[in-house]
Amino acid sequence: MGKRSNSSGGGGKSKKYKTGGILLDPGQYGIYASCNRHKENAASKELKSMLFDKLEEYYPNIEQEQDDDDESLSIEDSIAKELNDLKNSNKDSNQKDIIKDIKINADSLIFIKTRRPIIPSEFVVRLCSELYASKLKTSRFLQKLTPIDQSCNATIPEFEKLISKMMNLKIAHGESYTLNLIKRNFNIIDRDTFNEIVSNQLKEISGGEHRLNYRNPDKVINIYCFKNHIGVSIVNGSDWEKLCKFNLQVIFDRSNGLVDSTRAKKEGDGKKGSDDTEAIDDNKQESDVKEASDDSKEESNDDKKLSDDKETTDDKKESIDDSKKESDDSKTDSIDDLTPVVEDVDSVKENE
Repeated sequence: MGKRSNSSGGGGKSKKYKTGGILLDPGQYGIYASCNRHKENAASKELKSMLFDKLEEYYPNIEQEQDDDDESLSIEDSIAKELNDLKNSNKDSNQKDIIKDIKINADSLIFIKTRRPIIPSEFVVRLCSELYASKLKTSRFLQKLTPIDQSCNATIPEFEKLISKMMNLKIAHGESYTLNLIKRNFNIIDRDTFNEIVSNQLKEISGGEHRLNYRNPDKVINIYCFKNHIGVSIVNGSDWEKLCKFNLQVIFDRSNGLVDSTRAKKEGDGKKGSDDTEAIDDNKQESDVKEASDDSKEESNDDKKLSDDKETTDDKKESIDDSKKESDDSKTDSIDDLTPVVEDVDSVKENE
């Protein structure tokens, strides 16, 4: 009996497709984190655990600060918040709202939404600084963190308003800058347009006193683009370089001296990288000298061996010549010995 045909038209197991995920709303902010593929849920739990552990330590008066933040809300927003609070009856609802996992359903990427009083850029810098000082690794799947302090829709006018507002607050007169632009599932605005917008906004703010500096910038402008959402944060360039661009794995490796000199130099520790490079060059030079000495020694040994072989060959040649000479002398003596016998035979014949 033959196999039963599949009514769907395809053989084997049906394919599973990912759902589209939740789109981030403009104004939402928090922390993007890259992680190992297929470990998004585990990485999300790790990051939430780290944030909750540090929340009370960094913000001891968090309830009072929330009340102060609520006073600045409009009447409509206050009513909406009260209705939302009524829905959440458990006592930990406030903290759960402050740190919330948003299911964006992207490979190797998660997003944790935060609320006031948390400022993601300050939170990430302080967290990474403590991890660097402790030399401990508290996560298994998390990799790089990207804080988002403000966000907007993925349109040029909205981005121009947002970046102008943030640069007025974060970038002082005459400070240099660089862009850290990351795009995931995003093709609305290209990289050149982002660079042009930032440059033009800075010119309007300070009259062109800010310059682009890729190596040692005073400020790093993080721009993270995901689907319909553009998130922005601005951090100090010194923190960005010292804390390995907020990459938790590299922070652990570098703080424990597991990063090679070239990588350490790229991550901002130029002096250490230079010293390591000089040490490597010195070791290499010593190795080259030693190899040259060994080669010279081997050549000397080879020359000596050839000389010995030549002498052995000459000795053999002389031995052969001596043997040949002795053979010739022996032959001559034998002939001389036979000469009297021949003469005696001749004399006998004459007498007869």
